[in-house]
Amino acid sequence: MSEKKLAVLAIIAAITLSISILQSKMSQTKTGSTKQAGAGGLLIQGLDTSSIESIQIKAGDEDFKITKQNGNFIIPSKANYPADLSAINDLITSCLDIKLKNLVTSNPENFSDLGLTDENANSLVRFFDKDDKEMTGVIVGNNSMETRSKFVRQTVKNEAYASNKAPYIRPQMLQYINKIILELEEDDIAKVMIQNPDDTYSIRKNEGEYTYQLDATPEGRTANKYAIQAAYRAGQKIQLTDIATGSVDISGLDFTKYNVITEMDSGMIYTFKYAEKDGKYYMVCDAMFKEELPVFDTSQQHSEDELKAIEAKYLAKDTAAAFSAKHKSWIYEVGKSTFDQISKKSEDLLDKLPEPKEETAETNSNG
Repeated sequence: MSEKKLAVLAIIAAITLSISILQSKMSQTKTGSTKQAGAGGLLIQGLDTSSIESIQIKAGDEDFKITKQNGNFIIPSKANYPADLSAINDLITSCLDIKLKNLVTSNPENFSDLGLTDENANSLVRFFDKDDKEMTGVIVGNNSMETRSKFVRQTVKNEAYASNKAPYIRPQMLQYINKIILELEEDDIAKVMIQNPDDTYSIRKNEGEYTYQLDATPEGRTANKYAIQAAYRAGQKIQLTDIATGSVDISGLDFTKYNVITEMDSGMIYTFKYAEKDGKYYMVCDAMFKEELPVFDTSQQHSEDELKAIEAKYLAKDTAAAFSAKHKSWIYEVGKSTFDQISKKSEDLLDKLPEPKEETAETNSNG
């Protein structure tokens, strides 16, 4: 075959391919347009989530912003406390997953009746870029009793739809904060020590069981199963109720009287110090590694178990440093039940042993 014929065939093939691509694009455009506005379509398409730099959330009486700082989301009105990434991801995903049932109206004059204005919306979310320009957003309005759906629309567009998959927008700022500061595996804990003005005592978990005991139990007493477990949990799972830093007058807070110290088998020590003021309860926390790090001698041969033990110590030291860096500068508000728990004396965790039954004359005669 001559080069001329090859060239002609190549031109024909290129033209045919171009026509095919054009037809495909036209088909996709028509399909995409129909899908977006009709049943099964998505309200938001093509949002570059990596460009989101701040989010406004408005629901009920709450109206707040979550912003990005150094690549991480924070909550400015909570002294720039880190936002819970899983909650942020859930929010974005739920907005992107809104499926449409049908177009209701394109007339903004009807939005008020549908609950789709800024003023009367059930909930509202706006996404902004680095220049604080609104990228898009979602308004969730009233329920449609006829179609058993909710009215929704994008904040930057005038088309309002009914949706069978409208998102639940978490309405409270604190729902975007991870309230669990620490949750430890009980089998990794050596002991939990509680210190208060009336007592100091330590609790250990019995090996292989979910029972607990005081280091020193007076004669004639035994641990109350539920009371001692609750006291042990004061050093095993730590939760906050709010961020006090930046919003509370910390003068007069005394963090020296009520302490919970959790010692780990790894050599780490977690310290939680509590204070009370004006009927509210506060906590600061820190962590340290108490042991000297083992020296890795390259001239000696170590077993696999020895290498794992050495690695575990270095990992524990790094974990303690990371926990301290994350939490040391914050003051947390905690619940009254937590403070009440660490205020108890050791005797509050004990029951009296049952009195031995007295032998009667009839019992002796039968024996």
